[in-house]
Amino acid sequence: TDFPKELVSACLTSVKSIRVAAMRDEPFYGMISSGLGIKVGDFFDGNEIDTLATDGSNIYVNPIYFMSKEIGMRKTTILHEIMHVSNGHHLRRNGRNQYWWNLACDYAINIILQDSGQRIAPEWACDDKYRGWSAERVYADIFPGEDKTPPPPPPEKNTPPGGDGGGTGG
Repeated sequence: TDFPKELVSACLTSVKSIRVAAMRDEPFYGMISSGLGIKVGDFFDGNEIDTLATDGSNIYVNPIYFMSKEIGMRKTTILHEIMHVSNGHHLRRNGRNQYWWNLACDYAINIILQDSGQRIAPEWACDDKYRGWSAERVYADIFPGEDKTPPPPPPEKNTPPGGDGGGTGG
């Protein structure tokens, strides 16, 4: 989709501002984010991006979704993608089912974000049960097995991380 230049520019400015703030407030994640490219659009590697995604090298941002959120939620979505990279989720999938791996990674990340004081939307994959669990352990808990894997539900527009696409799925 060709987005208006003003929207793309505003989205890039907002993401860059959040990355600068992360260098100050969350230096570990800020440093990791400084090595990631920012791609604004709604497709990555042939997959539609309704929210945000990462492949370990870039953060892909759907500007309509991102700019519809208030600044606190924008920050959380960027930190969420950075955490996928910092946790090496794009390197650890090891042939696991993409849908369930992404969901397991989201559970592992979102509880950390919540515990660190970030706002987590009620519909995000976040459960106290998974506090301190690795993505692999969450996956083992939630994955129903190859024969029982339902097709992923069609993505809803403007869904938060927990339903995003991309390299890690997260």
